[in-house]
Amino acid sequence: MILDEFKKALREDTILVSVMHANNEVGSFQPVEEIGKITKERKIIFHVDAVQTMGKVEIYPEKMGIDLLSFSGHKFHAPKGIGVLYKRDGVRFAKVITGGNQEGKRRPGTSNVPYIVGIAKALKMATENMKEEWVREETLRNYFEDEVSKRIPEIKINGKGARRLPGTSSITFKYLEGESMLLNLSLRGIAVSSGSACSSDSLQPSHVLLAMGIPAEYAHGTLRFSLSKYTTKEEIDYTIEALVEIIGKLRELSPLWKTFKDNKLTDTASF
Repeated sequence: MILDEFKKALREDTILVSVMHANNEVGSFQPVEEIGKITKERKIIFHVDAVQTMGKVEIYPEKMGIDLLSFSGHKFHAPKGIGVLYKRDGVRFAKVITGGNQEGKRRPGTSNVPYIVGIAKALKMATENMKEEWVREETLRNYFEDEVSKRIPEIKINGKGARRLPGTSSITFKYLEGESMLLNLSLRGIAVSSGSACSSDSLQPSHVLLAMGIPAEYAHGTLRFSLSKYTTKEEIDYTIEALVEIIGKLRELSPLWKTFKDNKLTDTASF
């Protein structure tokens, strides 16, 4: 985020700012603490979506100027279907659902105790060796990206050089469609996404990649690879070999790739 542009976007009637701590497609971090200072000066409520970062980095809401913070358990191996909303003392908001008096009279319904215990335990486990796991995942991801870059031409690592989540790798493969790569990888037992998981049923190019200056025709050829504490180097090597073979075969069938190889296609954008 460009902070000067952010300041310009704020209006006199702005009452809430909501920002991702880290992007769910490319993994890049947003300057949350700087944004928190701006919103505090203007007396604007500041919400941070920490779904991607909880359990991976230290988060101190009060120090960072965060009023509301939300995260989901499945990102650090808690049961799916349980999340948390942190609220700073003094922040007021209306009921989400009318009914009973559970959760401070904001969200009625019987509390799911097993899932609550599950998310607490999973978060405790995730934070016990958080820094060591960051280094391990980042090392694996960098190895993966380096090998793919060496062995497959005409690709781009999105967000490379920026501070990113260690377990997220977004790669654009020129002259190919993401769906064909995704399906071929799936047949090899490799699960990837052709965008964010939240919009995986959309045929539109990623608005995130378009905002990063990637042309729509190349954005369609982008895959997101995700690593976790259970990912091994053997699995990374298997994925690399599968990618090299699949990309090679698909490009042999691609008329755009053939035109590019014949030097008849001019790259319309450098990104």
